[in-house]
Amino acid sequence: MKYKRLKIISLLTKAFEQLLKTETDYNVIIYAGKIHDSKEFHAHSNILRCKSKYFDNIISDKNIEKKDEKYVIYKLNISPQVFDVILKYLYADYVYITDKIGTELLNIIIASDELNLENLTRFTKDYIVKTSPIITK
Repeated sequence: MKYKRLKIISLLTKAFEQLLKTETDYNVIIYAGKIHDSKEFHAHSNILRCKSKYFDNIISDKNIEKKDEKYVIYKLNISPQVFDVILKYLYADYVYITDKIGTELLNIIIASDELNLENLTRFTKDYIVKTSPIITK
């Protein structure tokens, strides 16, 4: 029984990853980064709202900007590289950060904290603590 449950979860994760990759029927446009380093992301409001109270509040706001019937969100203070990590986390419930260092990890913590993604914030902090060299006098 447990094996079947894990297999179903794995299949769902792959399906969500594919949905993010293909952008099928997306209804949210997110602009991340500043003008010289920005990117447009496409997402699905149902997934964002289920995974993040922050996005639930933004998308629920009756004054949210819309363009061609799609919600428009600006996250100019989050780099495209960091937002890519966060979006993949929201869709797949896991994240690869072993290739990230220093400032990148700190920026993931800052952004995930802003977006109320407590598990990602905690996971990244724990990763830093576990992989940082111990400094002694």
